[in-house]
Amino acid sequence: MEYTYEIIDESRIIKVNVFGVLTTHETALMGIIIRVKAYEIGYKLLFDYSQLTSIQISTGAAYFWFPDHYDNVNIKLRHIPTAILINKTNHSAFNFFENTCYNKGIKLKVFEEDKRALEWLKQN
Repeated sequence: MEYTYEIIDESRIIKVNVFGVLTTHETALMGIIIRVKAYEIGYKLLFDYSQLTSIQISTGAAYFWFPDHYDNVNIKLRHIPTAILINKTNHSAFNFFENTCYNKGIKLKVFEEDKRALEWLKQN
């Protein structure tokens, strides 16, 4: 997995572009780095996963994602509004993650269109 990110000051958003194969360990490390940065500067997050080649994260790992990876760093990381941009191929995996986050009170929503994701972030 590789990623790049840009800080968009006018929107107060950090946009992360992720490429390749999504694995638990690499994704968790990236998430900690980016979420801590967003929390420190008070920005929202947009993760663009639309260019992934595959996802190698189990359903169980997705279900316990925040408790296992972020809550021990800072419980407030779950309150950062986060939009996830996906393609149709990985819709079911991210839909499960979105529902899991919603049930746990985590502000995260999945989109297939960049414009809709940005509009949602502006409102949250």
